[in-house]
Amino acid sequence: MRGPQTGGVRWVVFLVAALLVAGGLRQIPGFGELFRGIWGFWLAVILVSWATSWGTARWLERTRLARRRRELGHVATAHNQGKLGTLLLQHGRARAAIEALELAVAGEPDNPEWHYRLGSALRSRGKAERAVGELERALSLAPAHAWGEVAIELTQARRSLGNPAGALAALEAHDREHGENVRSLYLRGACLRALGRAEEARAAFRQVGELAQRLPAFSRRGTARWRVGAFLRRFV
Repeated sequence: MRGPQTGGVRWVVFLVAALLVAGGLRQIPGFGELFRGIWGFWLAVILVSWATSWGTARWLERTRLARRRRELGHVATAHNQGKLGTLLLQHGRARAAIEALELAVAGEPDNPEWHYRLGSALRSRGKAERAVGELERALSLAPAHAWGEVAIELTQARRSLGNPAGALAALEAHDREHGENVRSLYLRGACLRALGRAEEARAAFRQVGELAQRLPAFSRRGTARWRVGAFLRRFV
């Protein structure tokens, strides 16, 4: 009996929360009319449901991350520190990731993955000069590592330092090893524009859309940022 009772209590709490939200939103001038009547109540229900789902997902994500951090922290090997740093970086915790990845690099200096991840974390924290060193080291150890992502990160880091020629050189190495893609073409256009090669830049930006059109639909979905940016920069 306890399970159904608990479920009933949760529904009551949920409905009370929706009523409170609807009541509060009705007080907002020019906006509150949307939340009057039965349809306004159901709109509040949708909002509370969305907020509850979002909050639950965030809580579960944080719980899983905390558990995984504890697991990796039990054995402080360089490999575990690298995995921990990578996990933190993937969850947007670049500052915390740097410390773990520095330990990983110190313990396994010939592992390109740790140099790559440390370079990525440093770049995201605005430490582009150090990032360049780590990314260059990763490429020297394994030129094809991470399917070209190392070269892309190096391109971005060199651009942050105001070195478009160096960024373009990293892109050319990427394209020789892995071929052009939508993102590398966009970055090529940006580097060429910074070097004053306007016609070549526009050609690269034009190729972004042309290449994207040839991609399967499922691959095209992740290219919107680069396609829109390239389209706009063709006219600026």
